[in-house]
Amino acid sequence: ILVSIERLKSYPNSQILFLTPTKPLASQIEKEFLNNTDIEKVVVLTGEVAPVKREELIKNSIVIISTPQTIANDIVNSRIDLKNFSLLVLDEAHRCVKDYDYTWISSQYHKISKYARIVGLTASPGSDKEKIKEVCKNAFIERIEMKTQEDEDVKAYVQEVKVDWIKVDLPEELKEIKEYFDICFN
Repeated sequence: ILVSIERLKSYPNSQILFLTPTKPLASQIEKEFLNNTDIEKVVVLTGEVAPVKREELIKNSIVIISTPQTIANDIVNSRIDLKNFSLLVLDEAHRCVKDYDYTWISSQYHKISKYARIVGLTASPGSDKEKIKEVCKNAFIERIEMKTQEDEDVKAYVQEVKVDWIKVDLPEELKEIKEYFDICFN
């Protein structure tokens, strides 16, 4: 949200495009924008909104929060012009691999936008360097910032987790399966 505000200050007539993979996340992000900014023209676009209505909403909105499939269709059908978008946010950016719509949309945005800036957000960037490099390449990411629960600006928001271990006896069927797993991993 803070990056969005900064980009709108730098490019006052621009728009923000926030992509997220699910409708519930899109609604949650819309709520955050409405509750924490004075931006009134925030809209959620999904496939449930008729294409003609989406085109109208795109033209009259400042922040557009959408599922990637919807925006990909709107790009293909010329209902959205990425030229004046000053920020593209990819929620769950680790999905920006292979033929997922994030990859194609990022490429189109990078080519077309006059003020291209892409921010990728993820809690699970990948377990190996190659996967992370692929996401960065596909989303035109040049810099990574990582936060852990040990970082000073995060610590205050981390709640302690209490774990109770309860041991149970496995049924015979599962004990047999466990033996096969033990053989495989030893």
